[in-house]
Amino acid sequence: MKNDQINSFKEKISLFLDLDKVNIDKFYDELLNVFSETEKDYISRRHKELKKIGYKNKEIYPLIINEVSNCLFKGNIFTERQIKRIIYGD
Repeated sequence: MKNDQINSFKEKISLFLDLDKVNIDKFYDELLNVFSETEKDYISRRHKELKKIGYKNKEIYPLIINEVSNCLFKGNIFTERQIKRIIYGD
């Protein structure tokens, strides 16, 4: 996207969401992050988040399998073994 397109998008979003420029910039950056995240990045990030709040791996794997199937990127269907390989390596 070109700068003028980005600025136009931000202006429209600021009117719709009633946010100031600083928060529109934060919103835009977060939006880009969400849509640019790969499946592998999502799985690794989500595993760390769930571990941090006390989930055990046997609880995490089914959650991630379900979440990936509902994500915005083209979701593949992962097995528990594939998820472990993404998290811990081949």
